[in-house]
Amino acid sequence: MRELPMQYVLLAVRCLLCVVFLAAVVGKVAGAGAFSSFCRSLHGMRLLPAELVRPVAAAVVTAEALVCLTLVLPVRHAAAVGLMAAAVLLSVFTGGIALVLGRGTDARCRCFGSADAVVGARHLLRNAGLTVLAVTASVTSALAPFPTGGVRPAGAVVAVAAGVVGAALIVMLDDIVSLFAAGSAALPRPVTEEVLAHRLAPSTDTRIRHAIPRSSRDLRRHPLHDRPAAHPRRDQAAEGAHATARLPSRRSAGRDGPEGG
Repeated sequence: MRELPMQYVLLAVRCLLCVVFLAAVVGKVAGAGAFSSFCRSLHGMRLLPAELVRPVAAAVVTAEALVCLTLVLPVRHAAAVGLMAAAVLLSVFTGGIALVLGRGTDARCRCFGSADAVVGARHLLRNAGLTVLAVTASVTSALAPFPTGGVRPAGAVVAVAAGVVGAALIVMLDDIVSLFAAGSAALPRPVTEEVLAHRLAPSTDTRIRHAIPRSSRDLRRHPLHDRPAAHPRRDQAAEGAHATARLPSRRSAGRDGPEGG
C-alpha cells in the first residue's frame, strides 16, 4: 500500500487539469460572441493566416473537450491517455505564447474566454508549468504499478478538493494579478528625501507673503506707525492754549521789573 499516496496525487492532478480545460471550453463557447472573441484573439496573435483562424479555433475547443472527457473516463489507461493529450495540447499552447512574446506582438489572451489580458510572461510560465505537470503525471500513471484495491473515499475527497482549488487559482490568474496591481497602485508612494526637501522648502510666493504685511493690523504694528496720526485742528487749538497760558507770566514779569528798579 505504499503507492496509495501517489494515487491521490494523480487524482488531484487529473482533477486540476480537467477543471482547467473545462473552464477553457466553457469560456470559449458559452455566451453570445464568446467564440468570436476567441477567434479575434487568435487572429491577433498573428500565428495563422486569416482563413485558418476559425477552423483552428474550433479544433482547439474540440481538443480541450476531448481531454476533459478522457480525464474523467473510468476506463483503464484512460487517465494516462488523457494526461498525455493534455501535455501535447499544453505544449502547443506554450510554443504559441513563446512565439508571440518573441515577436513582441501586443495580443490578448482569451484562454478562458472572459479574461482580456495582454499575453505576458505569466501566461508562458503557467502553461509551461501545466505541461510539466501533465507529462510527469502521464508517465507516472503509465509506468507505476498501483494496487487494484482502489482509493479511500476520504482521500479521494481531499484530492478532488485540492485539484479544484488549484484549478480555480490557475483560471483566475489574470484576475488575481489585476487585483494586486490595482491595490499597489492605490497605495501612497514612499516619500523620498528629494520630495521631502521640496515640500519643506518655502516657495517664492511664501517668501513674498512674509515680506509684505498681510493686513492693516500688521501696518499698525509696524514701528513707523507707532505714533498716532497728527490732527491739524487739534494741533492749532493746543498751540493757542499754550500761547494764552504764557501771556500772564510775561505781563507779571513786566510789572515786577520796574518796581524792583
